[in-house]
Amino acid sequence: MSEAPVNEGIYTGFAPGYDLVMKDVDYTAWAAYILDLLAHYSLKGKRILNLACGTGTTEMEWLTAGYQIVGIDQSEQMIQAAIRKNPPHKHLRFAVGDMRDIHLDETFDHVCCLYDSLNYLTRPADVISCFQAVAAHLEPGGAFIFDVATECNILENFTNITYAENFDDFAYIWENEYNIRTKICRSDFFFFSREPDGEAFRRSHETHFQRIYTTREILRWLKDTGFEHLGSFDGFTLNPPSPQSERIHFVARRLRQI
Repeated sequence: MSEAPVNEGIYTGFAPGYDLVMKDVDYTAWAAYILDLLAHYSLKGKRILNLACGTGTTEMEWLTAGYQIVGIDQSEQMIQAAIRKNPPHKHLRFAVGDMRDIHLDETFDHVCCLYDSLNYLTRPADVISCFQAVAAHLEPGGAFIFDVATECNILENFTNITYAENFDDFAYIWENEYNIRTKICRSDFFFFSREPDGEAFRRSHETHFQRIYTTREILRWLKDTGFEHLGSFDGFTLNPPSPQSERIHFVARRLRQI
């Protein structure tokens, strides 16, 4: 079997219109759900590292709740958008960084990785590297909360489905296909961003790959990298996952340094 494709140069042309495309995502409720999970397990501490933070929408919600946050994303353009969107604050910082190879000279009480960002790691070795990097940046007993998109989600919402939308200064076409054998979802994005002169649009293209992982695989890798699995939940509930779950949130606790 050929090696899985990797994501390169993504969220560059996407960055100018990302918040428009995701306008219907309830980030306020998502941020609150993460805090509910922390409370559910009595997980203490106020320092959060948010991996693949995108344009930094959840950060302001956590900041308002009294947390100190560092957000990292591999896309420089997304980090620039996050900095522009969020007012400067001594307890909020953004930086370009790869969640497989984190180098921050500090540890955190909690690490989050949301909105199926983990699915963008299309090779198991990269998921393991991410888990090891998270463990290295967590305090003992610190929480790691992340979600994954499921195969049910991909089959229902993305397999051979095209989305498109027009805004005043941005438009996109989003084509999807899923290989059920390799578990790889390929998404081709075509973006059209208005030029500064206002007269023309600049066209760009990105190909995104996501891989579907089983719960069994994820739990094995968590154990191997020094985590205790506390719970897995269907969507944004405290119910256990089912075959119909489209998103699963995992809560793990760091036990030891790797």
